[in-house]
Amino acid sequence: MPGNDRNINLSHLREKAEAAIAKSQALHLTDEGMSPQIKQLVEELHIYQTELEIQNQELNTSQIYLNLSLEKYRCLFQNLPLPAIVVDNFGQFLEANLIAATVFDIHNINSSHKSFLSLIPNKEKPFISAILQSKIFEDHQVIKDYEVHTKSGKNIFYDIYILRIPEYDTQAHGNLLVFVDQSNLKALKESEHNFRTLADSATALIWAADIHKNIYFLNRGWLDFTGNQEKDEMGFGWFEGIHPDDREKCIRVFLENTEIRKSFSMDFRLKYFDGSYRWVRLNATPRFNLQGIYTGFIGHCLDINDLIEIKLELSKSKENYQRLVDDIGPQFIVFSHTGKEGKTTYVSEGVLPILGLDKSEVINRPWYDILPWLPEDVRETKELIHKAINEKLEHQEFDLRFYNKDRQIVTLHIVQNYFYDPHGNIISVNGIAEDITERKTTEDRLLLAASVFTYAREGIMITDADGVIIDVNQTFTRITGYSRTDVIGKKPSFFKSGKHDREFYKLMWDELLSKDYWTGEIWNKRNDESIYPEMLTISSVKNKEGKITHYVALFTDISGQKEHQQKLEQIAHYDILTGLPNRLLLGDRLSMNMIQARRRQSNLAVVYLDLDGFKLINDQYGHEIGDILLKSISHRMKQVLRECDTIARLGGDEFVVVISDLADIQSCAPLLVRLLEAAATPVIV
Repeated sequence: MPGNDRNINLSHLREKAEAAIAKSQALHLTDEGMSPQIKQLVEELHIYQTELEIQNQELNTSQIYLNLSLEKYRCLFQNLPLPAIVVDNFGQFLEANLIAATVFDIHNINSSHKSFLSLIPNKEKPFISAILQSKIFEDHQVIKDYEVHTKSGKNIFYDIYILRIPEYDTQAHGNLLVFVDQSNLKALKESEHNFRTLADSATALIWAADIHKNIYFLNRGWLDFTGNQEKDEMGFGWFEGIHPDDREKCIRVFLENTEIRKSFSMDFRLKYFDGSYRWVRLNATPRFNLQGIYTGFIGHCLDINDLIEIKLELSKSKENYQRLVDDIGPQFIVFSHTGKEGKTTYVSEGVLPILGLDKSEVINRPWYDILPWLPEDVRETKELIHKAINEKLEHQEFDLRFYNKDRQIVTLHIVQNYFYDPHGNIISVNGIAEDITERKTTEDRLLLAASVFTYAREGIMITDADGVIIDVNQTFTRITGYSRTDVIGKKPSFFKSGKHDREFYKLMWDELLSKDYWTGEIWNKRNDESIYPEMLTISSVKNKEGKITHYVALFTDISGQKEHQQKLEQIAHYDILTGLPNRLLLGDRLSMNMIQARRRQSNLAVVYLDLDGFKLINDQYGHEIGDILLKSISHRMKQVLRECDTIARLGGDEFVVVISDLADIQSCAPLLVRLLEAAATPVIV
């Protein structure tokens, strides 16, 4: 025992002290008669006595600590939450804590004389006995999954931890045995094995993450999908398989939702084993144990690549539409239902913004009961679905309408695929629903705009921001004579008539850019090289950012208006019969010539003429002959005048001639002679 060395020292001191006392008593000496040797002996005796008292005091202290340690051991041993026993090297019970006494029915150890070996199968007894009696023993030993008989009559599998207690008593060593019940652990392992087997047989890509967001489990479906080793995908390694364009958003959504422990779903492209990328939908749910403690996330990924390809094909067909209404993004609901019964088995997150319903309000309910669909649409849709199933169709598209909470009609475009088992029975109907309400509204508007564009009585020309023609309507072709193919890709300068200078076009573009429109008259050239006047309005078209994207020009041919205007001016300022200026225009020209004569310091002459005998001709030959005579004489007199001179008919046979730019009065004499000669020349009718 550990106190043997101390006991040997105490015995030796005691023997020396007793010998010294005996010797002093035999001598019968007093202090006065003591020899130096005797005094030294007495002094040593006192020293030995003092040391003995000190050693005795230390021994008492050690005993106190020993008792405290023993008490702590007893307390720890008895309150250990596991069965624990102490046996000798033959397996005989020496001690048992309360749990062990209850489990193994060994309450009275002293009277039972029960051996631990009686609790284990016979075939295992030699092995356990050899361990207990072994003299070569490490600090501890563990026996895994050992079967032990209990009071309940059941054999329970334990991990047995054996610790050697040297010199437990004077006879032999002791052995402390602690039993760890492995029954629950075995059930847990079996459950885990069953889960892994089930997960590996699933077609979905199943995963699990710990509380630190690290992936620690992936099923066989995931590894087969990616073609990677499990070690490469664990932790955050699976992020490397996400498409570079989706990676940043996907990681952010994953980390944000796992951080707040919220269920979530997201679509992204995951690298396939052949190097391509396929669309998958990840659904994730937080996990909690029986005590409500958060333990991580579990989820699965569904391969929705085929559905996304359908979506992309639909998007391609809408490309031209989306260019015009690029602020409208597609909204989809991925769904599954049972077919004829129509019971909804799956819907994606789009069900809330599009239908205004939560998933729980849709799942396991027939699709035709979840919303106020238009009755005629429900009837037609049911007929279409029944027809598809009866005829074993695989693909179907149609529109379905319902009333939203504002009693407005919402239109969904449905694209769904039918899946059958080998016997031809319907398994499920999977598809995508797209909210096309805005598109339908826009299409109606576009159809109306196209109708206006096509049938408008004005010519319409559309150019891009650089002024290159991209479209014209039929009226444009009718007015200009150019076909659509003649002008597409060209600029409007192609139609210039040459009647306007560069300054005219500069002012036009300055106003267009500052006011976003220009309106005015312009002369352009037709395909037959003739020029014509048009009333033109040019407007700029801008996008949401305020940048000009197109120009739209509307114009009408005003040739008829111009001709009518000229006729009105002709009537207002010219004699209808002779075409000579009338009294009104004569006054204007006379005023202008008088101003010019003052400015140039020149002279002008005003000559009044009438035709003698004209009334007799009218009376004798008629007004028709008189009119011919007036027109002929008027033409002759106009021919003999200069361009700067004016001859006007006042009425009847009265004429006034304004002769301008004369150096003096005599300079007009030759003109007067020519006028008289012209008037006197016979007219043959």
